[in-house]
Amino acid sequence: MITLMPASEAKKIIANMADEKSQRLQQQAKDRIEAAVSQGVSKVSLTIDYSHKNRIEEWLASLGYKVNSGSDQREGDWFEVSW
Repeated sequence: MITLMPASEAKKIIANMADEKSQRLQQQAKDRIEAAVSQGVSKVSLTIDYSHKNRIEEWLASLGYKVNSGSDQREGDWFEVSW
């Protein structure tokens, strides 16, 4: 007999993975912003997987950063943070 994990367990695993990925993206954003500030720059472009866009955007906005993002066929996904 083949057993399969319950859907609730699968959802929990996915949520934990998303949280871990968001934390790594937050650290990357922090590092890029701090590097830009040290260079006297007031905005930075980030590479953010669109599946994490809302989490990262909300986190940055809660800290007072302005976030612009979008996607187009020619340029692909883009994510710009300014302060």
